Amino acid sequence: EASTDGETWTTLVDRRSSDEPATAAGETFFFPVTEARFVRTTITANVHLGPVNGGHIVEIEGYHLNVSQERMEQALTMAKAWDDQPEGLLGAVGSTAVRYGRDAAPTVPAARSVSLFAWRGERTNAQLVLWTRSGVSQARVRAEPLVGGNGETIPADAIRPLFVRYVLGDGRLHPDILDTAHRLDIPARTTRPVWVTVDVPRSAAPGRYAGRIVAEGAGGASVSFDLELDVLPL
Repeated sequence: EASTDGETWTTLVDRRSSDEPATAAGETFFFPVTEARFVRTTITANVHLGPVNGGHIVEIEGYHLNVSQERMEQALTMAKAWDDQPEGLLGAVGSTAVRYGRDAAPTVPAARSVSLFAWRGERTNAQLVLWTRSGVSQARVRAEPLVGGNGETIPADAIRPLFVRYVLGDGRLHPDILDTAHRLDIPARTTRPVWVTVDVPRSAAPGRYAGRIVAEGAGGASVSFDLELDVLPL
């Protein structure tokens, strides 16, 4: 709450309906510019210990963002989009034609199935999108072998899922190069694309193959994607 005189208070953020424990990443709240001399925080309950055991605050920081009303509304919309996300590691199939920003919750269809086709000896690609409201540590992505209708297989090492790394340009982060790191942390309220490359062996028998790509993190966080590949007869 904020006040100009210490007597009359205006609510800035109200989290009484939340049952989510705090994380090491903390939380960021956006609200319209408010004139204030005093700021106070009231703890009404502790998610872990109940309503009578209090709580603690490590640090509070407040900033006046010198931005336009339009930018402020965009920031509020972005924060609301993250608030609406479920807990854990989330994922969906993205488009290979889209570059997904780090700090916005992605607006992608809730599809977790990829269908590709390629000639023998050809390379094909897909893009997956991972995101998390609460943060996931030690995230990794692995591919399983693709199995055909008659038991033929395309080995897992022919499928390479790599995290997309963000680089700084013009004061902003842009998805750019493929990261060779096998594991990385996905901070709270961030997105991480995964670029999938499939190199179809020249010896692969024509037909339809199916398998999975699995993203996993510490604490049992996981999301899986079905991968279907049609190898064309040439």
